[in-house]
Amino acid sequence: MARPEVGPLGTVMSESHSEPSKEQHTSRWKGLRLRVLITSFIIVAAGAFLLSKRTVDPRETVARATKLKQAGRFKEAISVLDTLSDDQVPAAGLLVKAEILYHDLLHLSRAERAYRKLLEKQPDHVSGNEDIARLLATTGRRSDAVPHVLRLLRASRETDLLMLLARRGGGIADKQTLEDAASADPNDPLPRLGMAWMASAEGDFETAIPLLREVIERSPNLAAAWSLLGSQLAQFGEMVQLSNWARKLPESAKGYSVTWLALAQLAETTGQRPAALRCFYEALVREPESIQATFGLVRLLTAEEDQQAKEFLQKRLEDLQELETIQNQTLFSGRQAGVEDLIRLVRQLEKVGRLWEAYAWIRLGMEIDSTNREIRQLWTRLSQAADEFDLQQTTLASSPASHVDFSHLPIPNLDTVSEHAESLASRDEGISFRIRGSDIGFDFLFQDGTDWPPVKMFQLTGGGLGVIDIENDGYPDLFCTQGGLSPFPGGPAHSSDRLFSNQGGRSFRDVSHQAGFSDSQFGQGIAVGDLNNDGFPDLRVANIGKNALWLNNGDGTFTQETHAIPGDTDSWSTSCLIADLNGDGNLDLYDANYLAGEDVFERTCRREDGSVGMCMPFDFSGAVDQFWLNDGAGNFFDASEKLGITPNGKGLGIAAWRTGNDRHFSLFVANDTTANFYFRSFGEGENWHLSEQGVVSGLAYNSLGKAEGSMGIAIGDVTGDGQFELHVTNFLAESNTLYAASIPGSFKDVSSAKGLPLSTFDVLGFGTQFLDADNDSVPELFVANGHIQDLERWGRPFRMPPQLFRYRGGRFHQLETPRLGEFFQSKWLGRSVAKWDWNADLREDLVVGHLADPSVILENETSPVGNGLEIRCIGTHSSRDAVGTIVRAEIQGRHLFFQLTAGDGYQASNQRHLLIGCGRHDTVDRLRIEWPSGLTQEFHNIAVPNRIIVVEDQKSVSPMADGLSGSSRRQSLTGE
Repeated sequence: MARPEVGPLGTVMSESHSEPSKEQHTSRWKGLRLRVLITSFIIVAAGAFLLSKRTVDPRETVARATKLKQAGRFKEAISVLDTLSDDQVPAAGLLVKAEILYHDLLHLSRAERAYRKLLEKQPDHVSGNEDIARLLATTGRRSDAVPHVLRLLRASRETDLLMLLARRGGGIADKQTLEDAASADPNDPLPRLGMAWMASAEGDFETAIPLLREVIERSPNLAAAWSLLGSQLAQFGEMVQLSNWARKLPESAKGYSVTWLALAQLAETTGQRPAALRCFYEALVREPESIQATFGLVRLLTAEEDQQAKEFLQKRLEDLQELETIQNQTLFSGRQAGVEDLIRLVRQLEKVGRLWEAYAWIRLGMEIDSTNREIRQLWTRLSQAADEFDLQQTTLASSPASHVDFSHLPIPNLDTVSEHAESLASRDEGISFRIRGSDIGFDFLFQDGTDWPPVKMFQLTGGGLGVIDIENDGYPDLFCTQGGLSPFPGGPAHSSDRLFSNQGGRSFRDVSHQAGFSDSQFGQGIAVGDLNNDGFPDLRVANIGKNALWLNNGDGTFTQETHAIPGDTDSWSTSCLIADLNGDGNLDLYDANYLAGEDVFERTCRREDGSVGMCMPFDFSGAVDQFWLNDGAGNFFDASEKLGITPNGKGLGIAAWRTGNDRHFSLFVANDTTANFYFRSFGEGENWHLSEQGVVSGLAYNSLGKAEGSMGIAIGDVTGDGQFELHVTNFLAESNTLYAASIPGSFKDVSSAKGLPLSTFDVLGFGTQFLDADNDSVPELFVANGHIQDLERWGRPFRMPPQLFRYRGGRFHQLETPRLGEFFQSKWLGRSVAKWDWNADLREDLVVGHLADPSVILENETSPVGNGLEIRCIGTHSSRDAVGTIVRAEIQGRHLFFQLTAGDGYQASNQRHLLIGCGRHDTVDRLRIEWPSGLTQEFHNIAVPNRIIVVEDQKSVSPMADGLSGSSRRQSLTGE
């Protein structure tokens, strides 16, 4: 076949040499002439168009578009501006175009491109920088907005965007604009990116993740979407998905600090410590203000590796945390900040190298009070130096990257995470609890003042619950602290604290008056312990005012000891603890104190709508905790200052336990909005001392480097590795935190990996306990929830349901079956929680305190249930309470770990026993007791179910007085 050739004007020429007919010739000539005419027309039209482009005045086009904009004809105005090329449009036209696209048509992506074109021509254009900063902050890109805000500050522009710099992880939440923009341009990814950011800020993982995947599918190169997706996957512990995300990550996403923080968590979770250090460092290079990255380096860096770098970073972390505290008090408090607050803020900003913010705030200070000497001095110094400031949020000189370098360390190996199925065992969830109260003689309602809903600080805490066996009959009794109408001395008469005597596991009887209790202080937490080693447990009661010490006389009555603690002055104590902290065999006292200030009990703050509401903890100073050492002669002396008790705590919860092979206790204090305390014991005898190591241990903050609103504490070996984890409850929108021990004195926040954020972000947790509800050898986790004030009009829950979690497949799973019982189907204002076995049936029960509702006993009615072994330990060389005793049980090759702890979390004291769930097994093969004194004992082949007493240094165990009381009243898994 002959190959055709392309002839003039695209006609097809054949290789045939035959002559065309006359008709063919005429037709071809007409076709050729038509094509020539069409081509000529196109050329002429193109020339005319080009001529018009050359002769049109861009200013006239912009003026015409501006008139159309003023007339509300926005689309026509954009069409007119589109007749000009980008290079032709003057800055004024680009601003008109950008404003129409952003404010009127809500085409966010096109608006962003127009603003960027404008800023290419005029980088310091004030309106352009302000608008694009708002657009970026609204669509979840705060870090991209920061440079534009800094240009505004350099131009001395007064802007509310200054607040954007103060709130880490912040943005502009404008749901309506985002929804309208999504409708205006359904193909624009930016509105959905903004919605995903808002969902992530609210902890709505299930909404944020799909939205981000949709955005990335539409715009694969949108780096901010990749970065936020990685952050969400890391926050909620989706390690397999996070690994897949990292493999596909575009290079542009690595410009974000958040991307490197997600990679750091992936590296740390998979045991790649050097790579985690590298990732935290890269995050800090990109965002020197990052508390999370700074804290990550402090946690992972050992003094042996680089002592100088560790000390520098630790000091930097303290400065950043102090700045956050000052910002909360000055900018985000319900109270009216004063000039002194502003001066503190400016000085701290200057200290950490955030000079443009310091400049902007002191400029505002000059407008408020230009006669103030300190303000004038700060203004003079900062304004004169402003021309030399780097256009960065933190100056290069103050950036940690100018002082430390970990760029030589490897990046994470992404082949270390393998997919695995996590499935719950297929089994009947038989866990069930029954509400008991007045039907068995337990009738207690905490009084928290006259105002309702609560608006004053003292109304938020609720009362304390202490389990105490006053007569050592094996049936635990219950002590409840009472509040009152007001915490002020000389105010209305208060009801006394109350003691309920257990009547053989069948009911309770109020014996408060007979026992001699007449304390009319405003009660808070409680600690139980045998302070004088006489065999009968005593009480330490925390109050608003003077704390109380009640000694058990052994005959069912108590005597208040008023002279044993000289210097025990009025304070607001919440939780307290009794334990032998220095190992001398005598029980010591620790009082966790909360807030201080002349008006701490009276001050209220204004809500968003101007109504009266409760203030926040950062509106007040913290009250200094107190530590009392027992001299062995019945007296206590204040050792707080000597032992390094720090003044910046706002303590709500407390717990003491032994870590690793330490003979002495470690002490943890859950502080509200300030760094948690972690005290370790060092030395012996006269050389013994406590050292506060919250930051270096990893317990001061969560994995984000954030000081949370911490309250409740539960301690237990939930993972079965022989180390004891700490579960800490926190404020709404923070999620609860699980700290896992790695080596003695070192902990890691593993909340995300264990699945806690998804279930605990939207609740406000108070009391919490680990308990083995079905005796299967794996502890469950209980949390009592409830807000501190009624904010339902703003969409925040007030009353909240409690939660019970199973631990399966390496993660916590919330149980939501109706079989749990009525209590879990209802909403409460939960506060203190203690665990006990009130009816001695070897099933662990709970008692829960509330605001506005009576306290309740949750009687464990789980069936079927495993066999249980109850152990009561009595020390002889150790303190009689034997708190700190570690018990290791071996059952059919499986090793279980338990410990008698002190403090027990939020304003509570648990029953002083250990209850070991043995599942279907009827024998504990080996029982190893490790006493605080250092003595170790072993016992073998203990039959279960059983209740035994172990006395230190005795060669055999003894049955409890009434044997297996109640064991016949329940069905076991073995059918016995």
